[in-house]
Amino acid sequence: MYRIIERKLLIDKNYLDIYAFDFTPDAKMASLLPAVPLTDGRGTFNFKSNGDYNYRIVFKYPDLENDSIVLLYILEVGLPESDGNIFGTNIAGGPDTNLAVKFKDLQELYFQGSPVYTQLVSFVNAQLADNQPVSLLGIDTREKEKIIRGMSSDNNLDFISFQKTNGLHRYPKIQEQKTTGGGRGRGSQQPAGAAAPTMAIDASLSALSFFHPVMDYGFGLIGVEANTNTPVVNVLPWRSQTVTAGVRALVNVAGTTVDPMTDLMIDAKLMGRFRLDMRSFLSDIPIIIGDPINLNVGSAFIVDAKTTGIMGMPFLNLYFAYGPEKFDDPFYPIGGKAYFTFTQWESTMSFFWNNSDKRAIRYKMDLGVGGFDVIEADYSQGTTLRKKMKDVIQPVVALSVNFVPNEVEFLGVDARYFDSHITAKVWLKLLELSGGHDFRVEFSSITASLFREPETWESKSSQSFVQLRYRYGF
Repeated sequence: MYRIIERKLLIDKNYLDIYAFDFTPDAKMASLLPAVPLTDGRGTFNFKSNGDYNYRIVFKYPDLENDSIVLLYILEVGLPESDGNIFGTNIAGGPDTNLAVKFKDLQELYFQGSPVYTQLVSFVNAQLADNQPVSLLGIDTREKEKIIRGMSSDNNLDFISFQKTNGLHRYPKIQEQKTTGGGRGRGSQQPAGAAAPTMAIDASLSALSFFHPVMDYGFGLIGVEANTNTPVVNVLPWRSQTVTAGVRALVNVAGTTVDPMTDLMIDAKLMGRFRLDMRSFLSDIPIIIGDPINLNVGSAFIVDAKTTGIMGMPFLNLYFAYGPEKFDDPFYPIGGKAYFTFTQWESTMSFFWNNSDKRAIRYKMDLGVGGFDVIEADYSQGTTLRKKMKDVIQPVVALSVNFVPNEVEFLGVDARYFDSHITAKVWLKLLELSGGHDFRVEFSSITASLFREPETWESKSSQSFVQLRYRYGF
């Protein structure tokens, strides 16, 4: 393991947020530097003060996991005859460069609580008080600030992470790394979690999805789904008295999944929505609270698609549902009339960012526009009279926050504003069992209309819905 880390520190130093202090010790400075015992029977290293050698101590600044600088390795370089950067830009640093003290040597000193390590740290801290270290990070300064502040990644990491945490369907495995171990928080780098189970199930009181390895076709994943939700329209699950079912396909545009972090992927659902008379038991379901709606949602064919970023653009989302106008047997009549919606649509862009490079708090914002039609059916004249009441077209603003400390999906909060209503959702992890079994409790609520009087077809009070959710294989 030490050899792997040491090789990465040397080869990938330009991609790591590490620093170096370069110096040529004189007799006074050499008196502050200890003799460093080396591992693997290599003896002891001593700093030379004859002016013929320069030294580079490479270190990492303190962060959330380390309360002091972390010494990584020490290079010894014989002074060249010509001017220039004696450390060069290659791995070895030049023909006279010697990796005098390795990462393993310093780590073992730290774990032993050796005063040698403490003396080296004190020396570096004292020198940094009057000298500026050299950053080995080779990326642009603005990009570095972007990483430290936890802003949006330049690939699909934030998108896939959000879908894996909140979505109903399987996404490709991301090989993320996280730090484990004791001491001051440093430890060996290990994959975050074991391999994902082969099958995936997401089951709650409002939706069910299923994936099996036989549905992995190489170029993408296929899954099946059934739910009682009605996107766009401000209606809680079950209240629309419809059931939606169909297939979901995650397709790689290149034809094969090479790297899900950078590939252009389309996540599309082809669904059918069917009316189902639930009047005999809907009012008796205790998990649904609030006045009923007066809007009849019609059967429809649905396309629901998401794409990863295209040429630096935001992530795109599109939802469209359309069905034939059928006014017979309304589930929510009002006197001799009833109100129907047969077409719903929404187009938004998603933006992702994080609170820091640890990604413990993850944000997603959706901005766009949505709409639906409202048609009145009048049965009072003996024949059905159709009247177009309204084409609702309103902006959509949504914000989601996921709390994922140490890669543990713990809490999620969503808020969405559309057509003078706020839809809020909170989920909390209750239990996680070995083998990939995850249990959550979810609470959803839709406010009554804000800033205006409610329409005839809208609920006159807020609506609430509580459910348990089981996830496996995500």
